[in-house]
Amino acid sequence: HTVADFLADPFFEQWITHPTPKSTTHWQQWQKEHPDRLAALEEARRIILHRHLNKVNPIIEDAEVSPPSRVSTNKLPQKTFLRWLLFLGVGMAILILVVILLLQ
Repeated sequence: HTVADFLADPFFEQWITHPTPKSTTHWQQWQKEHPDRLAALEEARRIILHRHLNKVNPIIEDAEVSPPSRVSTNKLPQKTFLRWLLFLGVGMAILILVVILLLQ
């Protein structure tokens, strides 16, 4: 698998964005069987998570330039902080998973 292969695989994307026990078992086994492809898997995972986070919480550039009176500009930095916090948490979970898999 290449990064492009992972990105074109709906089952892989589903595992990244909405994992199930079945998909998690499948991809954990796949990683054990293909340790040479972990870099491609991690890159694809990063890309999918980035896309997914942007769909869930898009950046509102126009609101930063001229926000409507009912939109509080104080919430924009908070959303950015929460997005980075979520990204950091996901990254740590991925790192822990990779370490566990490599130690087995």
